Amino acid sequence: MKILVFTPIKNLYLNTLVAIHQMEWSSPIAWVQWCDNADQDGRVNVVNAYNGGRALCLSGWDALLCIENDIIPPRATLQRLAAVKADVIYGLYCYRYPGHAWNAYHNGYQLSAKPAEARAAWGSVCEVEGYGLGCTLIHRHVLEKIEFRITQGNELHCDSYFAEDVKAAGFRQICDLGVRCGHIVNHYRIVWPDIDQPKLYRYSFGEVSRD
Repeated sequence: MKILVFTPIKNLYLNTLVAIHQMEWSSPIAWVQWCDNADQDGRVNVVNAYNGGRALCLSGWDALLCIENDIIPPRATLQRLAAVKADVIYGLYCYRYPGHAWNAYHNGYQLSAKPAEARAAWGSVCEVEGYGLGCTLIHRHVLEKIEFRITQGNELHCDSYFAEDVKAAGFRQICDLGVRCGHIVNHYRIVWPDIDQPKLYRYSFGEVSRD
């Protein structure tokens, strides 16, 4: 499988860059960073960047792996996500905002909102409704049918619309809870999903990658 690794937004953290190049994969791979237009609205920049990545993928790649500029993927990200039999496959990470909920939406709720279920599912794969493109493998046939989009009059970003459009099209979305990514919440602190912690997350400082 030929995979295009894609990072939107020009402000890339060094930790993310190092982790991207540490990912293990034996087939053709390339990494592209899309520089946004700072003169435009942030949501417009991001959706334009994602559609640029989509166009590149459709020009000759089998899948698009989105790694956003503040995500730290583990070495086995490509191997694990590509092995899942689904249309869109997510790695696991915590959101930046207070509470650091997981990006895995399962049966209409965030999995981390139910700690017993989250701990039972740890390391496995589960059906999700999407939301969050921080670490996401999207197969080509999905991108052939779905563009990234936003609408005016609200603050929703393209990841929300993408998840809804993927669901409406009947594509299968899976989160691999074994692909545990770090998320940089400021310039030095990184939050990680962690079932050994009471709130299901922990902080580290300056860590690059974790297998």
